[in-house]
Amino acid sequence: MKKRHRRIRRAFEYLLLLLGRCTIPLLPRRAILALSRGLGRCAYRFSHKLRKYAEANLDIAFEESKTPEEKRQINIASFQNFALLMLDLFWFNFRTKKRLRQYLKYDESFQILFRDPPAIVVTAHYGNWEVVSLGCGLEGHPMTSVAMPLKNPFADSELYRLRAKTGSEITSRDGAIRHVIRALRAGRGTALLVDQNVLPKEGGVFVPFFGLPVPVTKAVGSLWSRTQAKIMVSWCIPDEHGVYTVHSKTPFPEAGEDLSSDEIAARVTKGLEDIIREQPEYWLWSYRRWRYYQEGDDPSLYPFYARKTKPAKE
Repeated sequence: MKKRHRRIRRAFEYLLLLLGRCTIPLLPRRAILALSRGLGRCAYRFSHKLRKYAEANLDIAFEESKTPEEKRQINIASFQNFALLMLDLFWFNFRTKKRLRQYLKYDESFQILFRDPPAIVVTAHYGNWEVVSLGCGLEGHPMTSVAMPLKNPFADSELYRLRAKTGSEITSRDGAIRHVIRALRAGRGTALLVDQNVLPKEGGVFVPFFGLPVPVTKAVGSLWSRTQAKIMVSWCIPDEHGVYTVHSKTPFPEAGEDLSSDEIAARVTKGLEDIIREQPEYWLWSYRRWRYYQEGDDPSLYPFYARKTKPAKE
C-alpha cells in the first residue's frame, strides 16, 4: 500500500511540474512577482512545521535585537523569496536568453569570474541561487554545480533539464569532489551551496554561525588545496521589479596565504552570515540549520528541533 501511495504521489508531483512548465513561462514578470507574494503568504500560513522552524531560527540569530513583528515579516518574506525562486526556475526556461539579459545583472564584484576563470563560487539558500548558474552558462562560463537528487526521479530529471538549460552541469553530492576537481582543472567554475548540515563523519567541521557552532562542509578547502582556484562568496537578490543582481565578496585566499580546510570553512560561513544579517529576508529560515550540537555544548542555547551528534567511532 505504501509503495502504491508513493507512486501516486510521485506521479502527481511530476504532473504539477509539467503544469508549471506549460503555464508559468507564459505569465508576465509582474504576474510572477504577485504570484510569488501570494504563494509565499499561503505557505507561511499553512506550513505550520516550517514556520515554527523559521521562528526558532530567527530567535537564535537575532534574539532581542529584532521585535517579534520584525521577525514575522522576515519569515513571510523568506517564504515569498523561495516561492519566487521556484517560479523562476520555470519562467527563465522560456525565452531564456532574452529574459536573462533583461532580468539578470552582474555587479562588478562578480565579473572577475568572467575575466579570470575558474572559481569556486560558494553561496547559500539565499536569494536566487539557481538563476546564477543559468546566467553564467549564457555568458560562456557554464558551471558545474553539486546538488542532492530528489526522491522523485521524474521530478529530478525535469529539474535537471531546467537547471542545465544554458550548458551548466549538475552532479550528485555523492562522489562529487573528484568530478568537480576535474572541472576546475579544465577551467570550468563550480558552484556549491554550503549552508547545509554536513557532520564531521561526512567530511564536515563545526564552526560558529550566528554565535553557535554548526556543521559545515570542508569541501571548499579541499577543492582549493587541490586546484588553487579562487574562492568567491557570492549571492543574488532581486529588486522590486524582479531584476536580479549577482554580487560577490573579495576572492580569497590572497597570494601566499595558506589556509586549512577548517579555516576556509569558518571564513566562508562568516561571510555568508554577514550577508544574511544585512538582508535576512532572502535566506531560507525554515531550514533546520542548528539541527546538531556537539558533546559539551549547552542544548538550551539551541532550537527545539536540535539533537546531539553521536560520537565518532574509534
